Amino acid sequence: MIFLKVEKEEFKRVINDASHLEYNYIHRDLEKITDPKLKDEEVEYLIVNQIHHRLLKSSHKSLFGNKIIIKSIDEKDYKLLRYYVEALSENHYRIK
Repeated sequence: MIFLKVEKEEFKRVINDASHLEYNYIHRDLEKITDPKLKDEEVEYLIVNQIHHRLLKSSHKSLFGNKIIIKSIDEKDYKLLRYYVEALSENHYRIK
């Protein structure tokens, strides 16, 4: 079984920002969003299924505690969550 290892700080940032994903999604400014790849179905999947909670429950620290190990079945969801958290957070807080 192959695992995805991510830095502990990155994982914390993604999970913490994911708790604001629904708010950022609802209050996004469509004029400021420059990424055409944002899909409503994917964001709704992340919100409805509370992917950030599932990732918290299923992931664990590495031996030395500096990395978080994510199971391969959750890897795609983590990458999707990270993508949308970064895209929506930037567009919500950054003034262009």
